[in-house]
Amino acid sequence: MKAKCLLVVVSVLSGCLKVTAESPSGAQQQLAGPDAGQVAPEREEPVAQTAPARSEAQGAPECASPGSACGEGGCCAGLYCLSFTYAPPTCQPQLADGASCLDASQCVSGACTLGRCGTATCQPVGGACGAEADCCAGSFCFDFTYAPPTCRRQHIDGSACDMASECLAGVCTNGRCGALACSTDGQACDDDSGCCPGSFCFTATYAPPVCTAPMPEGAPCWERHHCATGRCEQGACAP
Repeated sequence: MKAKCLLVVVSVLSGCLKVTAESPSGAQQQLAGPDAGQVAPEREEPVAQTAPARSEAQGAPECASPGSACGEGGCCAGLYCLSFTYAPPTCQPQLADGASCLDASQCVSGACTLGRCGTATCQPVGGACGAEADCCAGSFCFDFTYAPPTCRRQHIDGSACDMASECLAGVCTNGRCGALACSTDGQACDDDSGCCPGSFCFTATYAPPVCTAPMPEGAPCWERHHCATGRCEQGACAP
């Protein structure tokens, strides 16, 4: 009986081993279950969304025409973007030399010098200035008022002046243009040294001082050279 049972077990085991050796896929199907024959779908990776690139056919952005808003492509040649006002920026024609400017982009020449378009090394009469060197020959920078300084023509000899730069001769003597050695009677003066010999600088009134001839006898005085007699006693010219 035992021998018969062992024979049955060996036969069963032999059959199992045979099935396993001959059909491994079948065994795998049995182990994997009923859905083992189905293939799982591949997982799709998310694709990043990108903005469409500008094609070569589209080219660079078009430039803006006169009066148009300053766009992505900027203003066309010969124009500049006017953005110094409260209005929206627009493209405007560039300015000729001599026109007022704030930036070189406004000028046809591409240069803005001392508030004017152009590459001039000096400013003409009426042009803006900040120093004497800014004005062309024959003019000076006038800045004695609250108005912006401007270049003005230099004065001829004998004209009133405050500084030598105002005069063509380059000399301002006793408030007058010119290289005068002294001021004659009636001309402006600062002190006696500015008057010609025989005169003195009369400063006894509220009027501007002028050179005056020596005073006659009895005239008020405070220095002897104020008197024609050369004598000043007790505040009056003495004989």
